[in-house]
Order: sequence, then C-alpha cells, then structure tokens
Amino acid sequence: MMYRHSGELNTTIPAGHKLNLKLTNDELVSLLCTKESFPKSQIGTGIITDYFVDYKCSKEQMELFGKEGVSVVDAHVLDKRFSKVLKEKRGIKLKQRAACMITD
Repeated sequence: MMYRHSGELNTTIPAGHKLNLKLTNDELVSLLCTKESFPKSQIGTGIITDYFVDYKCSKEQMELFGKEGVSVVDAHVLDKRFSKVLKEKRGIKLKQRAACMITD
C-alpha cells in the first residue's frame, strides 16, 4: 500500500503498524505491517512524501475481501490520519482481484 502526504515527513512506519479496513458488511479487519517502511520525499510544485508499506494478509482475510469487499481504508501515521472511502467501482474491482488471488 502507498501512503502519500503533502509535505515532508521524516519518520518511519514501524513493523506492526495497523491498517484498518471496513468491509461492505461493516465488519472491521486489521492488517499488520510486516517490516519498517521509510519515507521517500519528492520535490515538484511542492514537497510530497510517499511510503510504500507491506501488510500481511492471511488466506482467510483474502477470502473475506473476495466475498464482502472493502469500503473504507484507514491508518494513522504519527499524528496524520490516512482515511479513504472507496468508490463503489473501486471496491468491486478490489473484491474481484481478491477473489482471483485465492487458490487451493
């Protein structure tokens, strides 16, 4: 997952950091960051900081995402909150991709 912050952040996202997902059935699921993630700042018309974060997802969680779909993605990095309500079209696409990843 990528987080983008307008401005410069000079801190890491630690292993064990939580990503909270709200499913279309209103169930909440948390995924944990597998390794420390470092900021990558860029200068253009302003300064932007990106984080590329890996989260561990179990087969059961992936099956749940393929069945129910995700409606909201939410995480906190320091005092910044990254929260996104997914548009229905994007949620359906994510649901289809999750279902395709499940293999026995």
